[in-house]
Amino acid sequence: MSKGFPVLISFTGLTNFLGVVGVIGSLIFVGLELRQSQKIALGNQIQERANMAADFILSNLQGSDAGRQLLAIRKEGLNLNLVDPDTLNDEQYQAFNLIQDWRVNSIENVFQQYALGLLPDDVWSQVESRMMSHYSNCKLRHYYNSVIPALKKYVTTLPQDCSELITLDDWSASE
Repeated sequence: MSKGFPVLISFTGLTNFLGVVGVIGSLIFVGLELRQSQKIALGNQIQERANMAADFILSNLQGSDAGRQLLAIRKEGLNLNLVDPDTLNDEQYQAFNLIQDWRVNSIENVFQQYALGLLPDDVWSQVESRMMSHYSNCKLRHYYNSVIPALKKYVTTLPQDCSELITLDDWSASE
């Protein structure tokens, strides 16, 4: 009879060990779930802040003829990123400035979402190409002075060449 007793202890020890492994596995799973939930909550918070800033910026553009004129450039196949802001009148410049603030706000939001791992690479590639186009206008680079440090550091890795700019007079002449 005593020969069966060590096997029972061994079986009990194995059961206890498997129970501990199960508890540890469960804790690791819960920890990973919490980490993912925190990332998603942080991403939502970033998105909400970006939405609030965009709402403020865009509300100032409503009813702006200059804003509509500037945005109409895209319908002609031209890139608003290539407009020389020094050639704009005061009303156009104010609208242009709001559009650029909105664009950089949007870029910063996407950059943060991508850094958190919440955006796929193909979406980031699309935004990155738009950012490079925006950054290629040397007269727009100052908009990146107020972005988060990680994005500010990132834009220094972009090509530093400046694009040839157009004026609204050039655009109007092509109509």
